[in-house]
Order: sequence, then structure tokens, then C-alpha cells
Amino acid sequence: MSIAKKHLFLRTTLCVSIATLCVSCVSVFWEEPSVSAEPDVQALESLGKHVFFDEISVPDGQSCASCHAPEAGWTSPDSQINELAVVVPGAKSPRSGNRKPPTVAYTSSAKNFGVSQFARNPTGCEEEHYGFLCAGGLFWDGRATGENVGKEVFAGTSDELKNAYERFLGPLADQALGPFANDVEQNVPDGEDNGMPGAEFVCRHVANSDYAKLYEQAWKEPIDCETTGVDISFKRIGVALSAWQQSDEVNSYSSKRDFAVMHDDDDTPGHSPYKHLTDLENLGNDLFFGLKTKLNPQGKSAMCVDCHNSEARDSVGNELHQQFTDNAFNHIGLPPNYEASNFNPNRPDTGLAEHTSATPLTSGHAGHFRTPTVRNVDKRINEGFVKAYMHNGYFKNLEDIVHYYNTSLTKVDPLKCPPGTTAKQARERDCWPEPEINSPNQASNDELKLMGNLGLTEKEEAALVAFLKALTDTQTVTPPKLVSRD
Repeated sequence: MSIAKKHLFLRTTLCVSIATLCVSCVSVFWEEPSVSAEPDVQALESLGKHVFFDEISVPDGQSCASCHAPEAGWTSPDSQINELAVVVPGAKSPRSGNRKPPTVAYTSSAKNFGVSQFARNPTGCEEEHYGFLCAGGLFWDGRATGENVGKEVFAGTSDELKNAYERFLGPLADQALGPFANDVEQNVPDGEDNGMPGAEFVCRHVANSDYAKLYEQAWKEPIDCETTGVDISFKRIGVALSAWQQSDEVNSYSSKRDFAVMHDDDDTPGHSPYKHLTDLENLGNDLFFGLKTKLNPQGKSAMCVDCHNSEARDSVGNELHQQFTDNAFNHIGLPPNYEASNFNPNRPDTGLAEHTSATPLTSGHAGHFRTPTVRNVDKRINEGFVKAYMHNGYFKNLEDIVHYYNTSLTKVDPLKCPPGTTAKQARERDCWPEPEINSPNQASNDELKLMGNLGLTEKEEAALVAFLKALTDTQTVTPPKLVSRD
């Protein structure tokens, strides 16, 4: 070989070597980070948060947060809708359902739908029995039973991951998936869903999003949107939504009441009166839990604790993680709301019976609705913001609600307050309309004596309102920065 050819060969070999080295360097610098095999609850929660705020709907524009806004106490953020129509229109406006959006915070104490602590036998939740013998599930009627998302989501995963994520199964995971395919909510179309309506559309949307990597970080494998795996991927998205909605970010326990309980250092720590609450708020606390104190020397009770209590039956209200709901169902004799969207006086809303009975109107569950938490009942976007209360949005302020619980049995007057009377009109006339469901199993009012004739004074009503307002979280969740690429 000539000297010139040798030089050419050496230069070519050197260039190829340098090029190979450069490619190796580039691959090192641009290689995506590997996914750890360890369970990653933070990634799972973050995935759920991104999905919650992502406008996954057809047409686009509606997210979970459209109906469950953190700044409005996890219910509707539209003051005008709350004041009149109550029901948030779906993505395919003007289509809508017939109930107010329930809160999705402070729901981790809800177990799978079944028999409540009040039942004396395992069959207490049968439809000929009172609805308060049922408990668990989510939505106003408990139809998110906790049975649709199960341990099948852990197929092919490690025992460590299963042990870390299993607590997120249950009604909240079921509830999270329901609105996607509902044509009066997010309205996503059916596809190759493998038995889970909306699964393919939601799966492919998440797979094409800026946050898709979070799925792989949480579940240790890429999201699978093919027919054989799409239902599992969809259910795993539900688990992620459940994980975030059970996180400290959503359930911050940051209200004035929580601060008072955590920082009480009086002679009787952890018991009313709390030095960080006003006398009126402390009186409200004492009435709420039926405590005999110097502010409430007779131990008068407003009976609130019988339903709004996630802890022991003899709770004195000092638990740091009190969720203020027993997750059971009660019939409170609520009047119909003629202003609500899709209200039909000839087809009353039977609540729990809608999913437990083939003949809802004659069921013992007719008129029973799930007891919501009272945390954040007064959280609002601004001072003039209107909130809607109860499943049909009949009430617009806490003062009317407390007065109703105090007097609903003693002031029913169908002449002064005929059907269609609003809560505001009822207060002006000093009466209440008859219940929407006038059922013989209206146990909360008639048999259990939990409400309707409490004998509270005006000051005691005001004290309960003050205490309820002290349950407003001071921390508010903000949406994530990443959005989908669709």
C-alpha cells in the first residue's frame, strides 16, 4: 500500500471511530431516564392530578375540575348555575343530568357499598329496609359501589407495587371513571373498550399527552391502548385519580377548626372550648357533637354528629382526620327544586333506590341520599359567590339549611308553601313545602328524630353556621402546568 493510501485509510478509520464515539455520547445525553422498579405513589398521584384537570371530553373543554373545582369546595365553580339550574351542563351542552355535583374531597373513608354500622344483621341493606342501613359507595345514590376496579389492575406487577397501591381501590376509583363516557358529562365516545365504556378514547388521550411518562413511572410499563389491555389501562387511570383525590394535597385538613384542634394547649387539650375558635364557633362545635360544656351546659345536641361523623359513635370532635360523614344514606324530607335542570314533578328523584331497586318509588330506599362531608361547605371563589346545597341544590346558604334541620317537621305547610316554593320564599313565609319523596320510610325525620324539631334558638342556629364556616380549608389546589398535546 502506498503512503498516500495508508494516510487515507488512517484518516477514514479515525473519522469512523470519532463518529461512533460521538453517537455514543449523544445516546448517553439523550437517553430517557429509566423507570425505577420501586412503587412510585408520587408519580401515581401526579398522573391522577393531570388527568383531573385535563379537558378530556367531546367536544373538548370539560375536565373533572369543571364540575369539581377546588376553589369552590370541589363542587361547581359557576355561581349563576348554582343559583338557578344547579346542574353543570355536559361537554355536549345543553345536555345535563339532574343533580348537583358532589364534592370529591374527604371521601377516603367511603368503603365498598354495603351494610352500614347501624344494621343489626348482614342483610340490613335490602331494599325493603331503611336506606340508612346502607353505607359506602360514591355519587349521591351510591352507584359507584367499588366493584368495577379491582385487583386485576395489578396483573403482571410486583407484590411491592400491589401493596403500595391497593389502598386506592374502591368507590373513588369507580367514581372517577364514570363521567368520561356519560353523555351528559364528558361525553367521550365508545371504542374498542373491552367492556369499559370510554376506555380507548381516554387511554389514547393520556398516551398522547405531555404527562404520559407519569403512567409508566407509576405502573412500570408503558400505557397499553390496544384491545387486550385498554380496559386495564383505563382502570389504572381510575386508580391514579383515586390516589390523587386521597392525597394530602386534596385533603389538606387546613381549616380553622383543624388549626384549633392541632394547636390547643388549654387545661383540657383536644376538647372544646378551643382557644383558636370564637365563642360562637365553639358553641357550634358543642351543639354539633352534643357536648356538655360551659358554653352548652345542658349538653344540647343538634344531632349533626349522628350522620356527619367518620369516627367512633361517641366522638367528641377532636380527631385530626375527622371527615364529617358516616358515608351512609338518609331521607331528610327535602323539598323538590323546581328550578333545577331536568326537574320533572312527575318523576321524583328517588336517590339510593335508583340503583338498588327495580321499582324505586315503592322501595324502602326511596328518597335516601348519601351523607356528604361538611368540610368546605362554605368554600367559595369570592364573597358574592353563590353555592348550591343538597343533591338538588334547593338551598343556597347555610343559614337556611340549619333552620331547615331545626324546623322541617314543625313548619311543613302545603298551603303557605305549595310545591315550587323556593327556600328563600319559604323563609319569608316561615314554612316549608312537603318533601319531594313523601315516603313512609322517611326514617331520619320520623323514627330516629335526628332533625326537624330540634328546638334550637336563633343564636344556636348562628353558632352552627359559624362552626360550619370554620371547616373551610385555607389551602387551595392549583392546576398542574403540563397540558395534553391533543
